This record gives sequence, C-alpha cells and structure tokens, in this order.
Amino acid sequence: MGDNLESVPTVIAPASKSEFHRALIMAALTQSACKIFGYSNCADVKETIGALTALGVKISKIDGSLAVDGSEIKKNQTVELNISESASTLRFLLPVLGALGISGKIFVGERLYVRFNDDDVKFYDDIGMNVKKEDGYIAFCGKLSGGRYIVSASATSQNLSGLIMALPTISENSTVFVNGAVSRGYALMTLEMLEKFDVKHTADNLHIELVGKYKETTVSVSGDYSAAANFALFGTLKNSLNILGLAEDSAQPDKAFLKILNSSGGKAYFDGGTLCVRKAETLHGFCADLTDTPDVFPVCAVLAAFSTGESVFIGTNRLKNKESDRLAAIEKNLSLMGINFVSGDNRLQIFGGNPKPFVPDSFSDHRIAMAFSVAAAALSVKPIYDACVTKSYPNFFEELERICQN
Repeated sequence: MGDNLESVPTVIAPASKSEFHRALIMAALTQSACKIFGYSNCADVKETIGALTALGVKISKIDGSLAVDGSEIKKNQTVELNISESASTLRFLLPVLGALGISGKIFVGERLYVRFNDDDVKFYDDIGMNVKKEDGYIAFCGKLSGGRYIVSASATSQNLSGLIMALPTISENSTVFVNGAVSRGYALMTLEMLEKFDVKHTADNLHIELVGKYKETTVSVSGDYSAAANFALFGTLKNSLNILGLAEDSAQPDKAFLKILNSSGGKAYFDGGTLCVRKAETLHGFCADLTDTPDVFPVCAVLAAFSTGESVFIGTNRLKNKESDRLAAIEKNLSLMGINFVSGDNRLQIFGGNPKPFVPDSFSDHRIAMAFSVAAAALSVKPIYDACVTKSYPNFFEELERICQN
C-alpha cells in the first residue's frame, strides 16, 4: 500500500473476550488438560474463571498460556456461584450446569438481575431446566439430555451458545432448531470453536446437528475486533495508526465495523498481519443495519457524529437491555456533542459533521465509555479514566493516553 508501517503508533489488540470465553468453557468440559494462548484479563473472563474454579476446574497461567484441567469437575452437585455483572458468564454456564446435573444459586449484580428477563427464563424452560429469579440471585435446577431441542434466540444469542457448548458433554448426539435468531454470527463463532475441540457439526441456516465429544487440545485466541474498533475509530478521526493481533479471516461479527468505516470514507486495510488505519480526509454519512452487531453501535454512532450529512442505523431495539440502556446513553452523548438525531421504530438517524468538545457520560457502560472517550480525544479533550472498561478492556485508557501523546 506504500505506507511505512513503522511511521505511525501501534496498538496491540487485546485477546478476544468472545473467543476466550468459549475456549475457556470448552477446555474445562474436555475434563482433561488443555492450553489456551492469548489470555484475556477482563472482568467478564475473571468471573467465568472464578465460577469454573468453584466447580472444581484447575486453571493456572503457565509460560504465556492458560492451563485448564476440568478432570475434577463434580457432576450432580449443588453450588452457589457469584458472577457479578457478567451476562455472558451467566448465559453460557447455565446450560452447561444443566448438562452436568448441577443445581444451585448464581448471585448476580443489580444491572444483570434486571437484564435477565422472561425471554431468558423461557429459553431454559424450553430446554428442560427450571430457572427463576429470586431475591438477588438466579436459582436453577434440571438436567439436560441429548436429543432434539427447539429454542428461540430472538433476544440474545448467548443462551444458544451456552446450549451448543453444553450438549457435547452428553452421551447422545443432539440437534438444535432455532427460531428467530439474532446475532447469529456469535453462534457461528461458537460452532467454529467447537471444531477446534474436535466436535463436529452441520449447520443449515438455523438447524444445527452436533456429533462428538470434547477432546484435549491447544487453542490460540486472536485479537478482539470489538475492542480494536475503538482504535480504528481513533485512527480515522485523529491520528493514523496500526493495530496488531487481529486475524484477517476472523469469524468475529464485529469485524463488520471495518467495512462500515470504509463505507463512510475511512481507510482501513490489512497489510500482512497488520491492520492499517489512516486518518480520513473527509467522512460522509452512511447506513448500517447493526441488529446482529450491537456492540459496535457506540463506535458507529461516534463515526456518524464526525461524518458530514445523515447516517441511518437499524437495530436500536437491541440496545435497551445491555450494560446500560445503550440507546439512551448514545443519545445523551450525542446531545453533549451538539449533534442532532432522530430515533424511533428500531432506527436512529444522526446528522453529523461538526461535533463540539465535551466530557462523556459513560452510563457505567464499558462500550459507551470507550467509544465516546475516543470521540472526546479526537476533539482534544483529555481522556478521563472510567473503571467500567475493566469489563472488557482493562488497559483501554492507558493505550488511549499513549496514542494521544504521539
């Protein structure tokens, strides 16, 4: 491409939280020793490690990898777990616990208690588990068996991914029929990770057949596209940079942000194993359906705020039940930037082009904090540390401050 890769700042993408979560749980379910290269030290992963350790899984760091040995998991036990605000930990593990015949209580944080709703409860009822909300915790019991499952994933794909991860632990093979799936790319990522543990599958649209059991393996986790999107945004708005650690052929759905970025007039491309992002000369309005990729909605909203003209997004219904009411958080920060918008009927129109300096309101939501801190930095406002980013990217502000100084 003619650019000197050494002439601009470099950011190393953190390990993918989505990939690592799946690899960690599958490694524990092999009930033998596995290694995972590419450690994610975010809060959500730590909650999963804590829960698996409480179940009897041995987890330790060895020579730059994570050693996972699930040979001492006790089936048919009663447990009490505490996972704070990690929705992925909760929804991934509940079907796994059901497959292992484990019952008990899972204590959760205040926001997750609200987020866990009737759609979740119905999903578990449909697969033969009894799951209900009690005072500050989720009570669960019931044992899964192999066979035919018909489920809905119209609200979230996390429950579906949890079921997919649970079924290979059962002696019989299984088939899953899915109605109304959203974020299906995340379910496909789960199936891709299964293959690394030698579990075979066929997936025809929303009909999934699973064959085989988990086998001991070594897995390498690639960089996180949802985290890297924030720095791709910074490179576009403020200073050119390079991002290392991302797999160009990744199945991570949030890789779609690069295509959206380029559609607005940005310039992001791979040169070898490096993602090169160059500061845009001009940006224009664009359209994007983010129904299946709600995690990149905040960075797309910021991109639209800096893009001249109208940008239109579909999929706002997916934003209300996140770590915050993410639509309200986006609207508040757009207002702070002096950007006009219209929202309603599952869509958001943003009229961008001339944002003003502002101090972000994170709503205690890691993705809001990161995206709008990048926006503020692009307007020469010094980043203000917000601890909520530890949920997915503990070193985010350290990296942002570093590249702001270049």
